[in-house]
Amino acid sequence: MEKLISIILPCYNVEQYIDRCFSSLKNQTLGFENMELIFVNDASTDGTLKKLEELEKQYPDNIIVINFTENRRQGTARNTALEYASAPYIGYVDSDDWVDVTMFEKMVNAIREYDCDFVECRWSLSRDERHSTSVKKLGANGYLDLTDPSTRAKFIGDQIGITALWSKVFKKSFLVENDIFCPEQIRYEDIFFCYLAFLYAKSYYRIDEELYHYFVNPEGTVQRKSQEYQFDKMTIALGFLDACRQRGLLDDGTDNNNDVKKELSDITTKDCIEWMFLEKYYVYMLWEVFQEFSDRSYDCYLEMKETIFEQVPNFKTNPFRSWESNAFDNLMLNFLDYDIGREDFESLRDDLLAKFDKKPVEKRKYKILFCKRGSICEDGISNAFKYLKYDVDFMTKKFESYDYDSEYLTALSETMQKKQYDCVFTVNFIPIVARCCKVFNIPYVSWTVDNPDFELFSNTIELPTNRIFMFDRSQYEKFKPKNPDHIYYMPLACDYEAWNSFELTAEDHRNYDCDISFIGSTYEEKCRYNDIVGDLSDFTRGYVDGLIAAQLNVYGYNFLEDAMTDEFVKQFKKEVGWYPLGEDYTEDDRAIIADTYVGYKCTEQERFLTLKNISENFNLDLWTLSDTSRFPKANVRGGADSITMMPKIFKCSKINLSMTNRPIRTGMPLRMFDTMGAGGFLLTNYQAEIPEYFEIGRDLEVYESQEDLLNKIAYYLEHDDERIQIAKNGQEKVKNEHSYKIKLEKMLKIAGI
Repeated sequence: MEKLISIILPCYNVEQYIDRCFSSLKNQTLGFENMELIFVNDASTDGTLKKLEELEKQYPDNIIVINFTENRRQGTARNTALEYASAPYIGYVDSDDWVDVTMFEKMVNAIREYDCDFVECRWSLSRDERHSTSVKKLGANGYLDLTDPSTRAKFIGDQIGITALWSKVFKKSFLVENDIFCPEQIRYEDIFFCYLAFLYAKSYYRIDEELYHYFVNPEGTVQRKSQEYQFDKMTIALGFLDACRQRGLLDDGTDNNNDVKKELSDITTKDCIEWMFLEKYYVYMLWEVFQEFSDRSYDCYLEMKETIFEQVPNFKTNPFRSWESNAFDNLMLNFLDYDIGREDFESLRDDLLAKFDKKPVEKRKYKILFCKRGSICEDGISNAFKYLKYDVDFMTKKFESYDYDSEYLTALSETMQKKQYDCVFTVNFIPIVARCCKVFNIPYVSWTVDNPDFELFSNTIELPTNRIFMFDRSQYEKFKPKNPDHIYYMPLACDYEAWNSFELTAEDHRNYDCDISFIGSTYEEKCRYNDIVGDLSDFTRGYVDGLIAAQLNVYGYNFLEDAMTDEFVKQFKKEVGWYPLGEDYTEDDRAIIADTYVGYKCTEQERFLTLKNISENFNLDLWTLSDTSRFPKANVRGGADSITMMPKIFKCSKINLSMTNRPIRTGMPLRMFDTMGAGGFLLTNYQAEIPEYFEIGRDLEVYESQEDLLNKIAYYLEHDDERIQIAKNGQEKVKNEHSYKIKLEKMLKIAGI
């Protein structure tokens, strides 16, 4: 039976909400037999996929399930589902929301009766089925002919802030014929989609009834407004403007406006587009920055101002500015009319907030004790704490043991008694700190930067005062069951501000300019397997050699631990002489062998093979203190100081090579963030988590085999413009989403400090 409407539902970790959502769709008065539901599981880590597959099995004529094995975000989910849609009308529902049982009957009837391009309804914000908050009315029910210039201009002005896909139903032919789609790998994709729809639509019908219930998920975007990803709205707005320019939509207008036009019928498509851009890129965002990021508002304002003068230089004469309803918008736009210094700007900002009875979100001045252990990233984290203006004390006493160091324990206890700290912080988990925090009942926040990290096998990770953040999702999934409410996933970051606080000199270029650079160990000196290989039997050595040979051909998936039999593990322990972990540790023999012995050996062999292949085909500068005798053709440069030299090398190298230690199974190592944050072009092995945060080929480049690596090196050495642009994109992404200050602020909120 042909369906009337295809409803697209992106799904990510919504196991607990699917039943409610599906029930509201199954009971539609339109008739379930007339509906096609297309669920897209976006690599959920809970039981979402299982639930969807059960529904598909139960209703094969009405449900299609598309499964992404890698998280690709809502834009990709919606675009992919649209290709599967068979019905003439398209609706969108978020899978943690629910709808009135009459919603799609009313909307489909309207779009069919009036033959309009899309129809829209009102919605409510709902915390559950009984508690809802109404949103503003759309206006009287009815049809609008958008080919009339006056009606179209009024419609555009009214619709600018109403960009939710889930409150609308579209003709599929309208979307396809006008190439209306969602941008991918970025949030707020519905703004881009709806803005294009508003421009192309020739007819529209509105239903001023609350038919959609938007769930205010306490873990969702609505409840995390202060998150850095709000700035994606600016990227979306720029993308929309660029798309309009490429489509020729900005040709409908003139750049010679001398007076603000008064008549609605005179408003051109160009006027509409530029006003839409100004509203979303500047007005909404600057107001949000005023409230949520007050300490950064002036710097954001300067960036916005520069972009607006470049992109829409005639903004002062845009006819929408003359509308009385846009008085607030003009207050914000007035900031652009003058050259304002920081002090005056902040005074005007505060006056405006007071006028609308708003106050900037005041940053709490956290009191933190940072126990240092000598990690390479501690300086960057310290800088971020200072930038965030937290009250941080540092304990730099060396550890004799991470478990049983009485002198350290005494010193830590005495320090914690002197001040009432909000939390204690360390890089990597340290059992002795965990024990002390438990005694004082102070939250202990740790952030792993290594995998393996043996201290995680300590039973102290189960203490209730812990707030443990793990950068590798495979590591997180392994240990989370030990303390489900206090172990979290958090990718690493970069000290962006420090690594971009200087200008390269002519001497820097003489010292560091090169085609390809690699900074780091070859792992020969780190590999414990080399110390015990002589004690192994031929069978055990052959088993390990076979595992490594197979693993070297696979990127993005580590199967070493899974491939080890119980017999092999037992034999390996017997032959090497096994030293057990501490008395209060839970030992995982298979994981220790896979990571510490076989995994490190695999890394060593991979680095040897990779560096040998590159040095024999290209100019390779090798910055390492490891033995380099096996690379006679490489330009060996010695060690590279991580503070003074490393960022300069990243900036000066045409290609920066990164190779992830194999025990880091899915995550992104620190080197990746550092390289991109410094503005270097990054070429790295594929890791499963990369596509969740960066766009391959746009922000960085990856290789999936030795042949692929060599081909991409050759390509990017010959395509300077493309390589330079990718480096810029990657740097911007790290700046906006992956600096230490962004991640640390987020961590403390998640930890409930």
